[in-house]
Amino acid sequence: MSAVIIAAYSPVIGQQAHMGGAPEPQAAADVSGEQLDQVVEAYMAVQEIQSALAEELQGVEDAEVIQNRVDQAAPVMEQAIVRTGLDAKEYEALINSISVDPALRAEFIAKVEAAMPAPLATQQPQQAEVPDFSDAQLRQAAQVYNVIIKINQTLQANLEGVVDADVVQQHVAKAESDMLQAVSDAGMDVDDYNQIMHAVQQSPDVQQRFMPFVAD
Repeated sequence: MSAVIIAAYSPVIGQQAHMGGAPEPQAAADVSGEQLDQVVEAYMAVQEIQSALAEELQGVEDAEVIQNRVDQAAPVMEQAIVRTGLDAKEYEALINSISVDPALRAEFIAKVEAAMPAPLATQQPQQAEVPDFSDAQLRQAAQVYNVIIKINQTLQANLEGVVDADVVQQHVAKAESDMLQAVSDAGMDVDDYNQIMHAVQQSPDVQQRFMPFVAD
């Protein structure tokens, strides 16, 4: 699978689906209960869009086709965020606050865990096919997941206001390279990582085991 598929399994938070080097540390801001609920709702909506995009791009090798579909998905994800009462910049700022505050991040993860099983309930019959991943494998995938979030954050910042297609492609290529390196550094290959992230999205049981490693 391509690095684009890796990116699609990360939260847009992506807006954290941005790529590149690590962003500058930011101080945590106060986040109200209402704002946290809005972020969770936006996160879930974006995850659904990204999951569909990942499935659509499965096996696609044409870089132009991939980029066109990613470009088409971006405003759809932004609209999904806006429907929660946030705009993209507010969403990103709140995600940044959550990412640097361990207590807030734990609360966010708990809310995501609580929200995920319900829409996946109709998929219960498929869970027998989910591989039995070890804790070590889930920990490795969580390590990659966290790095990819940071890479995606930086990509978003680097692409702010950029209209030159060549410059965009350079940033995207660098981000994809960084993502692949993150997978390799964790002792995984791309297919293994994507298999685990797909299982996280499809199986509440796998997700409940995975999320604590993300919070570590």
